[in-house]
Amino acid sequence: MVAAGVPAIVVLVLSIGGGVYLSGKYLEREGDEGRPPLMTKIGVTGLVVAGVFWTWALLLTLFRSFDLGVVSFALAALASAYGAGVLPVPLSTATYKVAVAAGYGAVAANYALALVLVDSVTLRAYFALAAIFWGAMLAAALRLAGGGGLDADAPTTYSPI
Repeated sequence: MVAAGVPAIVVLVLSIGGGVYLSGKYLEREGDEGRPPLMTKIGVTGLVVAGVFWTWALLLTLFRSFDLGVVSFALAALASAYGAGVLPVPLSTATYKVAVAAGYGAVAANYALALVLVDSVTLRAYFALAAIFWGAMLAAALRLAGGGGLDADAPTTYSPI
């Protein structure tokens, strides 16, 4: 039998790789729409990884017990969709900072909490790797937004989140 956490590590690595690959394809096809390319890459990669693990958390919730990932991955997916430009709202530096802090921060905090609640070494390794990944996503997104200048130029009928 495979040790707890090993399948999750494999899925994490594959979903990150898939997200990075798809972000490049998305940029080739859609362009950057005035967004920094790194913002789109972070958004698409986060959307892929959050989508995979949200599904996993939903299945755990339905068939075992509540998994907080159902909430935190949904927040991360929304933040990622905003960063990738797939939500019909104008880009705002302040909104982006709040979205990634709430979304990516929630997932990183969820993994940090889980890290102290388990005894399995391999499960701890998975939680640590995932917390590092989401923390790095948060740091990269905040650094990108740090200088400002992400605000949409054209007014729209939508208001920021």
